[in-house]
Amino acid sequence: MKSIENDKVALIGVGNIMFYDEGVGHYLVEFIKSNYDPHPKLTLVDGGVLGFTLMTYFQTYPKVVLVSTSSKKDSVGSIFIDDANEVMSQGASHKTANEAEINMMLEICAFADKIADITMIGIIPDDIISVNNGMSNAMFAAFPELLDITLSYLSSCGIDLKPKKEQISIISVVEKCANPTQEYLQ
Repeated sequence: MKSIENDKVALIGVGNIMFYDEGVGHYLVEFIKSNYDPHPKLTLVDGGVLGFTLMTYFQTYPKVVLVSTSSKKDSVGSIFIDDANEVMSQGASHKTANEAEINMMLEICAFADKIADITMIGIIPDDIISVNNGMSNAMFAAFPELLDITLSYLSSCGIDLKPKKEQISIISVVEKCANPTQEYLQ
């Protein structure tokens, strides 16, 4: 596969918005799209449940940052930054389909000639079992820290995002994504 610009970064929000807090990665990417100006070195991707399709990003971008829930043992809202080797070393401890699938993709890509420098920013969810569009109060409370950590990490990659003049709250972004109208779908 052909590699694109050497300094390009893909920020991928992973998770299924139908399972409550599991959609936090998707909501984070949508929040950034809504509240920050585009950056020429950053590609924002709603990775949702794209599964193995995400492997394309792993093999064409030099740097990939995944944002998702994590099943590490810690308190709700705790945030971890792991590189690909740390994610793969957790092996069988993955409790969600997204974590298991990402781990399998990383293992497969490890055999490829080219693989991105992959980082996962994971947050401990309150509820990923309930079939409910939206996020729990605990996840809303933890969201500002997740955003700050993500923006700081992007800054360390040379990507400083400029906020738009008009800001949209995370509550509005989640509402728009979880309950789309015809206008949103266009």
